[in-house]
Amino acid sequence: MEFTEQVDELYNLYNRNIKKIRDESTLMIFNHIYKNPSPQVMPSNIKLMQIGKFYIIKYNYNGNKLWCPIITIPPIPNNDDGFLQKQLKIVNNKNVLYAVNFDYLPIAYKTILIDTIIKNNQGNYDNNIEKNLVGGKVKEEFNFKVNWIYNFLQANGKKNYAITAYDLLKIDKVYEISSTILDRFVFIDTYYINNRMMYDTLESISDQKLKNEFSDKIKIYEKILELYYTDIEQFYKVLRNYEKSLKLMS
Repeated sequence: MEFTEQVDELYNLYNRNIKKIRDESTLMIFNHIYKNPSPQVMPSNIKLMQIGKFYIIKYNYNGNKLWCPIITIPPIPNNDDGFLQKQLKIVNNKNVLYAVNFDYLPIAYKTILIDTIIKNNQGNYDNNIEKNLVGGKVKEEFNFKVNWIYNFLQANGKKNYAITAYDLLKIDKVYEISSTILDRFVFIDTYYINNRMMYDTLESISDQKLKNEFSDKIKIYEKILELYYTDIEQFYKVLRNYEKSLKLMS
C-alpha cells in the first residue's frame, strides 16, 4: 500500500475529521515522548542522529524552547540562491544540523513529500516495516537517502523555505520517530503544545521587563495561529519567519 493510501485510510477512519486526526495523532506521539517511550518513538541524542531520519527535537530559540518535527538532510552548499544564502551567513562557523521542518508545510504537501521519500527508498522502508513487525526498535531502522530533497521543495511550490539550519548546541532534546508511523507524523500538531510551553516559560521568568517582552512574543505567536483557520498558505510562511526571528534574538 502506498503512503498516500495509508493517509487516506486514516482520513476515512476519522470520517475525514482533520482536527480529530491531528489531536489524536499528536496525543499518541507526545504521550510516548512525555510518558511512555515505545519502540517507534524513542529518546536519542545529537551524536546518534543520522541524515535521512525523522525526529522531533526540542530547540532552544534563545530561551524559548519549541518542539520541531523534522527530517534531517545533507548540508546545503554555500552557493545556493535565495533564503538559504542569507541563513548560511547567520550560522557561519557553527555546528549546524540541516533539516526540513514539517511545521512549515501543509498536510497534503507533507503527504506527497513523505510518499516521494518512501518511493525513493522503498527497500529500506520495507525493511523497516519488517523490523518493526518482529519487535525491532526505531534506532535499528535504516535511514533514507534525501540528497534530492532541496531541489524537490524548490521545484514543487518553492517550499524550500521549510529547510532550517539548527545550531547543535541549542538542541535540548531529541526523539527519533519510526518510519512505520509516518501516517501519524504527518498530522502532528506542535503549535498548541508549543503555545502551552511558552506559558510555562512565562511563569518561570522573574524579571518583569523580560516577562513583558516574552508575553508580547506569545501574543504574536497566538495571532499567527489564528491564520491557520483563515489563510493556511500564509500561516506556514509567517510561522517560519516568526521562529527565524526568535533565533536571531540575543
